[in-house]
Amino acid sequence: MRGYDKVKEIFIHDERIEKEYYDFLTMDVLNRCGSSNYFLLATESWVFSHPLIKAVPLDINETLPFGVIHSKKPSEQVRKFLRIVDFVNLEYKNFQLW
Repeated sequence: MRGYDKVKEIFIHDERIEKEYYDFLTMDVLNRCGSSNYFLLATESWVFSHPLIKAVPLDINETLPFGVIHSKKPSEQVRKFLRIVDFVNLEYKNFQLW
């Protein structure tokens, strides 16, 4: 998560921003962000995670790696998805979903 840490560094030293850190996201955290004046530093993959949260891209020159987590013995549907991901990685090096 080096890329994420670099982005976090932009905000970490600004004393005007009150910060909270979480080991993982829960629906409670998303609900609090959606119903308050908080903002959530997250990747684009969270753009549709909550109906009250709006994603605003940062205009910075950093990228974040993306990965897929699956069981050691994935189902046939997951294996099919992984083959699609492999295809996209091989055929479309600059593929962007958003």
